[in-house]
Amino acid sequence: MYLPPEQARQTVQHVFERAKAAHAAGKKLEVLTAGNHADAGFLLMQLEQTDPKRYEEVRKQLAEAGGNRSGCDIACIDPQGNVHYDQFSWHYSCGSIREQSFSKIWREAKDERLAILRHRTEHLPPRCRSCRFLEVCNGNLRTRAEAATGSWLGDDPSCYLTDAEIKTR
Repeated sequence: MYLPPEQARQTVQHVFERAKAAHAAGKKLEVLTAGNHADAGFLLMQLEQTDPKRYEEVRKQLAEAGGNRSGCDIACIDPQGNVHYDQFSWHYSCGSIREQSFSKIWREAKDERLAILRHRTEHLPPRCRSCRFLEVCNGNLRTRAEAATGSWLGDDPSCYLTDAEIKTR
């Protein structure tokens, strides 16, 4: 279950406001929102309005992180030795370390999903492909999209950014 878009937006806005207040009070605070890469786009929208000078610096850092890295920099091996493209995708196995080494499974990426995740942009839904924040989100969480839509390459319902907000400037 996920928060409705407006509630998710309000919650993230509250976290941002608390972080700004802590910094204004001289407290060193680092905040990590996890599980919804739309937060990166929302942060950038905030910076466009409040601190345009920092916008490019933060955008560059977020782009270097690459958004959702499932199947690229993230993997999970379950107790039975099945390799999954992230810690949420236990319903799908990319291979088994009981049959071949993890490095071979991961490096060769012969599994269809694993191969697509490495070059996912062209396979993402149109809304994601045309989003100005794609480089900092990378299509968000594919397992959540699959749970909500039945398609692992469908829209992630946790993206609370509006169509107007994601359009190219």
